[in-house]
Amino acid sequence: MSEDEEVLRRLILELRILEGRAGELQARLNVLNAFSNEVQLAQATLDGLKEEKSGIQVLLPVGGGSFVKAVIDKPEKVLVGVGAGISIEKKRTEAVESLQEQQNQLESARQSLQQQTVQVVQRISEIRAQVNDLYRKVSEGTQSV
Repeated sequence: MSEDEEVLRRLILELRILEGRAGELQARLNVLNAFSNEVQLAQATLDGLKEEKSGIQVLLPVGGGSFVKAVIDKPEKVLVGVGAGISIEKKRTEAVESLQEQQNQLESARQSLQQQTVQVVQRISEIRAQVNDLYRKVSEGTQSV
């Protein structure tokens, strides 16, 4: 195997690894976007409760397109997830602030992932160009033999 063929083989291997990494980054971005949408929905819901008094009737989603009629007893109090399956009660305004903080952290993480994705895609583009050039060189060398 010639030196060019060995370099070509290594570049193709690196290309496959980087393509896998790009897929992983995109999957993580998709998860972040879904969670960000969920946080935005929670913020909008809590904002909608701002003017409501106790006893308001709502439809509570239980999954699969099914709902249960429910009454909100204390719209000024909200249970907020803090991680590891633990929730704490907070005032609605504090809950909105917590959600905004989460949203800011998600945005920061999204920007970091997008930056990493751009770098990986740029490297993939560079390697593809190198692979194409080297493949032509190896092919021409094989044909002239």
